[in-house]
Amino acid sequence: MPANAIYQFTFDSNTGQLSANGNADIGDGLGPRHLEFHPTKNFVYSSNENSSTITAYHFNTSEGTLEAFQTLSTLPDGYAGQTKTAQIHIHPSDKFIYVTNRGHDSIARFAIDGNTGVLTALGQTPTETIPRVFNIDPSGTFLFAAGQDSGRLASYRIDLESGNIDPLDSIQVGERPT
Repeated sequence: MPANAIYQFTFDSNTGQLSANGNADIGDGLGPRHLEFHPTKNFVYSSNENSSTITAYHFNTSEGTLEAFQTLSTLPDGYAGQTKTAQIHIHPSDKFIYVTNRGHDSIARFAIDGNTGVLTALGQTPTETIPRVFNIDPSGTFLFAAGQDSGRLASYRIDLESGNIDPLDSIQVGERPT
């Protein structure tokens, strides 16, 4: 079985059994790490660890399959350093999606077209060293990012119109926070 894959399965709700349903065609070397299903539309987004990209997929609910339709970099143009993506989360408004860049030490921001699922890059916001995990509060007002190597937790206010995140504070929380 290839490691650079998204495995698809069908689920029998009567027996609880999973059956192989092929792999999503994801492209060579992307390294999908985390998936985020759009809460109201048939779109799925993947943070791709090895390539520092995000991929948008159409989700065919009747077949249980994914079909890629867009892949974008999570990094600024010209960045050449070592980096990998980690977590990915859709904002509660369904308008924005965020991805962490470990190495570039930033949170990449994208706008989501509500009709097509197409992403538009909005830029990157610096954060703690090696931001592996983060989350957004249920109101969509705040984002919190843990720096795996800094031992700090950074807080941000989310602009609900633009999707930008503005730094608020950073506090020491201990080694390797998750």
